[in-house]
Amino acid sequence: MRVRATAAVTAEPADPPAVVTGVRSLRVPARVDDALRALLVLAGAPSLAPVKMTELSRIEGLSPRFLSTVMVALRDKGLVHSQRGAAGGYWLARPADQITVSDVYDAVDVRDPVMLRRSRVTGALWNGLEAELRSRLAAITLADLLAAPRRPPAATPDPR
Repeated sequence: MRVRATAAVTAEPADPPAVVTGVRSLRVPARVDDALRALLVLAGAPSLAPVKMTELSRIEGLSPRFLSTVMVALRDKGLVHSQRGAAGGYWLARPADQITVSDVYDAVDVRDPVMLRRSRVTGALWNGLEAELRSRLAAITLADLLAAPRRPPAATPDPR
């Protein structure tokens, strides 16, 4: 399984991921990364007009069928609005500075939580790290990501 690098939001299709072997990094579910990338396209759209699914999938290089399941989850959680038809598409339900990475993660991550057998020591470690990560994700908005300096995507490992 390859992990995609997050590409800058542009009108061009996403670049293929850079892969480095032997390097470990945080594993982020593809649905979360894809949802975040799609929302960044919507947040960076020059007008308030809905963005069509075909355009979202072209810009980010994602399957329209897969992306539609992600967008439905985002709509169901109140992060985007949608409209059917020739003038239809998707747009943000709230301003970009009111949607956090944590909101996106919670909306589309459908994995079942795994209960770990925890001792007092390891339980405190994992609970503390989870709380710290959640706090960091809740502090970053789509507007923050759009305002961040544009850099080429960092190389990501091939976890095989």
